[in-house]
Amino acid sequence: MIRKNVWDYPLEAVREMLNNAVVHRDYFSHGTQTQIKIFDDHIRAYNPGDLMDDLTIEKLQGPHMSIARNPLLAHIFYLAGRIEQYGSGMERIRNALAAQGQPPQTIEVMGYGFVLTMKEPAAGGQTEPVKKLGESSQKSSQKILKILKQNPETTIAELAELLSITDRAIKKNLTTLKKSGAIKRIGPDKGGRWEVVE
Repeated sequence: MIRKNVWDYPLEAVREMLNNAVVHRDYFSHGTQTQIKIFDDHIRAYNPGDLMDDLTIEKLQGPHMSIARNPLLAHIFYLAGRIEQYGSGMERIRNALAAQGQPPQTIEVMGYGFVLTMKEPAAGGQTEPVKKLGESSQKSSQKILKILKQNPETTIAELAELLSITDRAIKKNLTTLKKSGAIKRIGPDKGGRWEVVE
């Protein structure tokens, strides 16, 4: 069996989001910084700086010309292989999210800057991929219960290894199971154990 990690957000999409934040921010804007905030169901990146020339939010949603606010930075990122093609970042993020069954990113103007948001599948509306994800989550919860019955001292890392999913996905399942009363934690995080409530 080969373990395959599936991240909550595609690494390519996160990488493109960070590249765009560095390359396109307005470094002459004082009193505000690029801000990356991670929530339970979405990631939000705020970047100071107006959209350049006639570029609009609507145009960003499709193929568009790249207008570099910081051309030297953009060229350095291009030479370093961080940017494959000028003006393709938004499309690459959109494609990476779609490949993992997640809704496209949203972009909105906020003050003197704009915000890019990526949502997890469950936060993007009830689509077919979300339904499959829910079914998979239920199966994972049942497997976790079975493992914890057999070995109450199983760690999060061990559960992730056994189920071939991420530590974060395990934590979400455990939180759900605790809220439903299916399991209880006895003792501290380190050295404690799980109790499956019959």
